[in-house]
Amino acid sequence: MHWLVMTFFLFTQLLIALDTIESAIRMAGVHDLEELLKILKANHMATMVKVKAVRRVAEIYKENSNSVSPDIILSHYREALTSHNDDNPPHSHYLIRGEICSSLAQYASSPNASEALRLAQKQVQLDTHIEVKASCAQALGSFHQNPNEAGKSLLEILEQELRTEAPHEANIKLVMNLVHSLGRLKYRPAFVGLIKVLQSGYPASVKKEAEFAIRNLRSS
Repeated sequence: MHWLVMTFFLFTQLLIALDTIESAIRMAGVHDLEELLKILKANHMATMVKVKAVRRVAEIYKENSNSVSPDIILSHYREALTSHNDDNPPHSHYLIRGEICSSLAQYASSPNASEALRLAQKQVQLDTHIEVKASCAQALGSFHQNPNEAGKSLLEILEQELRTEAPHEANIKLVMNLVHSLGRLKYRPAFVGLIKVLQSGYPASVKKEAEFAIRNLRSS
């Protein structure tokens, strides 16, 4: 019975500690940016704590984009995308990579847009987890200053996915994001690829998005 009491006590203390850390993340401001980014390097820190730290960094940058340089943020992201590659539970690092990819859209209009674009391109092409690819595909649609570079990467992945004979739910989400982003960018070389989506076995929701994207291309 003693070990059961001790286990419960330690578990309770752990929950309190996690709640304290997450509260600190929520309250963090622009002056805490570097400390938030250091969380990504902490090996002992839980995956969801790191996810929330990335989310808060994006919020801080959005609120202070005129006074915060994205240099240090993107540098930490580059390192984290490389070092967090264990997707097996309990680590599930794909959640961290996916959150980073989603946040890259925040830097699409920044002075460091080219660096953010390169990170998103690399992950959408090379990441082994389809959820991360889907997050990167969605983020790439924000790079209106670099539509040709972003569009080229999106189209390459779309053409690969269209060769999948029996797409799973995750593939459907990826293709939906690819099509949506190509439409946002009005990337005209994607026209044939989008027509192929209409002729594919993907669900009606994906085909409807492809029709919308084609209309965007024709209006550009």
